[in-house]
Amino acid sequence: MLKYVYQPTEPLEKKMNYESNVALNWERFKRKFDIYIEAFYEGNVAESKKIAMFLHVLGDEGYEIYTSFNMKEEDMKQLNYIIDRFDEHFTAKVNITYERYTFFNRNQKENDTYEQYVTVLKNLSNSCRFKDLRHELVKDIFVSGIRDKDAKDILLKTQNLTLEKVLDISRERNIASKHARELNKEEEVNVHYLKKRKERGYNKEERNKCDRSGTTHGYKQCTYMVKKCSNCGSPNYFAKMCKALKKKKTKKKGRQNMVSEVHEESSDSEYVIDIVKTVKKCLK
Repeated sequence: MLKYVYQPTEPLEKKMNYESNVALNWERFKRKFDIYIEAFYEGNVAESKKIAMFLHVLGDEGYEIYTSFNMKEEDMKQLNYIIDRFDEHFTAKVNITYERYTFFNRNQKENDTYEQYVTVLKNLSNSCRFKDLRHELVKDIFVSGIRDKDAKDILLKTQNLTLEKVLDISRERNIASKHARELNKEEEVNVHYLKKRKERGYNKEERNKCDRSGTTHGYKQCTYMVKKCSNCGSPNYFAKMCKALKKKKTKKKGRQNMVSEVHEESSDSEYVIDIVKTVKKCLK
């Protein structure tokens, strides 16, 4: 007698979709059926019981397809034979050219991880009838379709690649790239910080302009301490930094400004006098 290990809570026929990619859905359904038997039942299940459950969970449309096979009575007692007939039925409807076109042109999308991308390729390859070449082609399309150009160059230069090795190299490259981005980000922050400090005058290596020589140097490192000013004769600074000369220039500039202001005032007074004279002549 068939014995439940767990009570099934979801009808398996809901997993079979006859409207979209039927061939791919059929492959998934077969795997789901095997898992279903193993998960919910214990011990050896009689062949007739497996066939009955298989036809039940296949649904009404699947049963109609089953009755159209016109099998011999002895063949109807073999589940593997029935499954082979369904294989022929569903795969006959597959456009192999289209399925392979979709597979060969599937590149990694922006949000695809490497694991997600290889899973998509494996699923697409199920309906392409690649047979023994399936894993090799999945590996090759993976290499050509990944977004990381540096990782792709490394893979193309590596010999004796397997799909597992391709995934390992890609993951290592992804981790290395992530660490490099983090380091570059830290360097950018440090450069920005130092730049801001320099702009604010807080850089430890910044040197101030000397008020004796007019040059920049370290503290008490002025090489002109023994020089005399050729302008006023005072020691320890050059003529271009002469304080007396600066005072003269300041006074001269002040006098020039005063003269300019007086000249402007005089010009204004003369202009007013001319206007008065003109008015008097008109009144005579």
